[in-house]
Amino acid sequence: MGARVRFLGLLKEFQPDSDDQGFWKVPIGTTIKEIAEKTGVDSSKWDFVITVNGESVLRSYALKDNDELIFSTIFLGG
Repeated sequence: MGARVRFLGLLKEFQPDSDDQGFWKVPIGTTIKEIAEKTGVDSSKWDFVITVNGESVLRSYALKDNDELIFSTIFLGG
């Protein structure tokens, strides 16, 4: 089946083609670093949070079957 990726907030512009639920499908074993490089999301220009299945992970994390990866900009309230 693979893993699913979604970009939220200001990062939506980086998301490739997505399914009807807004996810982009990627192969199992793809790392978060590889996805960031392929899509052009640059951590030196953007402050963002990376979660897989709701848990914070490192960029070296390799996606597993049925993982849901979310790239989200950091929102500050006031």
